[in-house]
Amino acid sequence: MKAQRKETEPKLVADEGGIRRWLTRRGFDPDLGTLSTPNADPRRSRKFLHSTAMFEAAHGGQLEVCRFLWAHGAAETVRVHNNDGCTPMWAASLEGHLDVMKWLFASGAADDIRTKASNQWTPVYAACEKGHLDAAKWLFGVGAAADVRTANVWGRTPLFAACYRNHLPVAMWLFAAGAAGDLCTPTSDGVTPLHVAGLYGHLEVAEWLLLAGAASGGAIVTSTTCVGSGKNGKISSGASDGAKNGAKNGAGGEGTSNHVAAGDDPSNGSDNARRASNGASETSALDGGGGGDRSDSGGHVDPALLLNALTSAAFRVRLRESLHRRVHDHGKFTALVLAAVHFGSKQAAVASPSQLLPAPEAAMTSKTAAPEAAPEVMPARSAEVAVTTLQALRGHEDSLLMLIADFSGVIRGRQLRIAREAMRVLL
Repeated sequence: MKAQRKETEPKLVADEGGIRRWLTRRGFDPDLGTLSTPNADPRRSRKFLHSTAMFEAAHGGQLEVCRFLWAHGAAETVRVHNNDGCTPMWAASLEGHLDVMKWLFASGAADDIRTKASNQWTPVYAACEKGHLDAAKWLFGVGAAADVRTANVWGRTPLFAACYRNHLPVAMWLFAAGAAGDLCTPTSDGVTPLHVAGLYGHLEVAEWLLLAGAASGGAIVTSTTCVGSGKNGKISSGASDGAKNGAKNGAGGEGTSNHVAAGDDPSNGSDNARRASNGASETSALDGGGGGDRSDSGGHVDPALLLNALTSAAFRVRLRESLHRRVHDHGKFTALVLAAVHFGSKQAAVASPSQLLPAPEAAMTSKTAAPEAAPEVMPARSAEVAVTTLQALRGHEDSLLMLIADFSGVIRGRQLRIAREAMRVLL
């Protein structure tokens, strides 16, 4: 039955005959001049009761139908709302029909990008509720930026809606776009984003909220350094001022690892002394200034807040296991990468590129040399003289290494501290 309907009623219609049939099936007869009249058939669903053909076309993403209506006397309906106060722009935003939204904007409905429905849903809220990130971004860019924090009649913000519907990319974008202050904003019923994420088992959303500060009384990362999505969809943080300060201060961060890379001699006093003097600041840089955070009273996990938000014991276990993996990944990254940066093989020498590769002039000369000339013998690239890629990162611990950690989804800094504190609370 569904396949048959798909053949007789294609998703998008483009030819005039198809457009006329599409309109007729919905009670709008192009030949009777009813294209501008709302359909008041009581048998219709509430969503389309007293809605115009333009509204239904926008809701269905039928751009060619919208254009047909505009050309056949229904141009004034681009801003006509239905009984629930929903405009065609609102309907297109709800369903994420960006092409229709742009056409409506250019055709006289530009003022409706912030027009609320009767339930106080803005077009931005509608797009976020349904997970249409592109539509939300477009609305933000053309003048609806203030609505990223506009709540509906029940006190639900767009960030709450995104978390409730498990739309993590939308929630992360809203956080970065200015809605960080809604991280702990409760609805009129007292439900927070973290609470609703835990209630419906949205693990990734709950973990992101927790690391962003939802159990610490508010966002502890600014919109310019918000938690982002690392490689493979893992949650990571952007390079933050706290990380730079940690590198500058050289304070030992939480979870500072003193692992020794393979090939190092643990009994080598000079190596260990060098690690004690130089390695502390690099580890601190990776941790994002964790040592400084110990004296900072802000941003710590509130046990009561966390436990009240996550009422399911099973979900607490899942969250703790996920946090444990993140802390473990940080320790493994620190042990392997930082050790490789500072200690390759114990005989490794810090050689310049010219010591490992022939100069460009020498390479060109060897190509044009006479056949009888003996080729230059290159030294073997043994582990004793080779400079590894990671060793080349020495001195960039507060910049490149942190970017690598972020790209890999390795948490650090305050996020790392929050993860450890939350694990202790969730025991």
